Amino acid sequence: MASSLLRNQAFRSLRGCVLAVGITVMLAACENSQRQYATAIAKGDSLRIAGELSRARETYERAVALLPNRAQGWGRLGSALTALAEDREAHRALQKAHDLDPNVFEVQVALAIVLDRAGKFTSAQTHYQAAVDLRPRFAPTYYNFGYLYQQAGLYEAAAGQYRQAVQLKPDFLEALANLGYCYRRMLQPGLAVQVYRRALQLAPRETPLLIGLGQSLMDIADFTAAAEIYQQAVDSGAEDAGLFYDLGKIAQQQGREGPARSYFQRALQIDSDHAEAQHQLGMIMQAQHDLAAAEQLYRAAVQSDPDVPGPVYSLARLLMRGNRQGEGQKLMQVFRRLKEYDGRLQSQRRAVARSRGEVQPLLELGTLHREFGRHERARNAYERALRLQPGSALIRRALTALDSQAVTQ
Repeated sequence: MASSLLRNQAFRSLRGCVLAVGITVMLAACENSQRQYATAIAKGDSLRIAGELSRARETYERAVALLPNRAQGWGRLGSALTALAEDREAHRALQKAHDLDPNVFEVQVALAIVLDRAGKFTSAQTHYQAAVDLRPRFAPTYYNFGYLYQQAGLYEAAAGQYRQAVQLKPDFLEALANLGYCYRRMLQPGLAVQVYRRALQLAPRETPLLIGLGQSLMDIADFTAAAEIYQQAVDSGAEDAGLFYDLGKIAQQQGREGPARSYFQRALQIDSDHAEAQHQLGMIMQAQHDLAAAEQLYRAAVQSDPDVPGPVYSLARLLMRGNRQGEGQKLMQVFRRLKEYDGRLQSQRRAVARSRGEVQPLLELGTLHREFGRHERARNAYERALRLQPGSALIRRALTALDSQAVTQ
């Protein structure tokens, strides 16, 4: 009996020893996996910093295979895939990381970038906001957030994000440049001038900044200062049709028709379909009594951009003076319709620019385009609205009605 009891105790003791050995082996394996995982993450980070993204991806894939329940590994893998523009796989990895830990800043930013590229505005907006909440003093996130709004045409919302970026990082040149652009689109040229001048203190010969400042000075009718800034841009090698067109307008203001003509011709060398330059050259030709050349230029301008009212009006007046009343009167009717469209369009664009993600201004913009038969522009406005509210039945009905109208016409 005693012998049997001893054997049972020995058996239980042996089983305990086996279990202890098993746990020790498992702990050793776990520690080994953790070491290998940490080594893979470190190596992947080094490769990514060196720009070797494909090798970094492979290294991160080894890391998540070792410890698939670590958000860090999935996040690093997703970031590498995002940089490689492999967005479908990136989204899968990043979503896995987010599911494991929703409070990882880098994952929120990468998800926002991937979703933005997929056209999912509201989802990207949500993740940028989460990133800002996690790290509220990191200027580049505000810049990215602002650019999301800017690409959607929501310039006031974009400006708010860029201001935050500049407040945190006063020498943030890209944020200053885009803030100036947004102020121009919001029809606040005085603020744009201030921002562009501040940016140019950081980069005095940056051509896009010089052009932006020149345009803003034109908007406030400071033609002398605009000409000076534009000349700096030209000296820096700028090749921009709008710049030379504006220089032509300044020369006209100063009564220098010869230089004005040269500037308009230079604008057309850069952009042969610049309707405003064609129109202004036509007016110069008409003033010099070369009516055939003027008519040719007016017609070219109308063909280049049928929605610019000025060339239509000038052509109509020229034809009516030349006893071609029938065509001239028809064009005058077109001009009146274009003038109404242009006036209402500018007003509605201001409403869109100053909105902060509301769809109503975009819907009204689409309806305006549709009323005047600009179906592609209407579709663009409705689709922009749909990106802001993907589930909106109202917007989808508007798109359906637009398709039906296009078919019947």
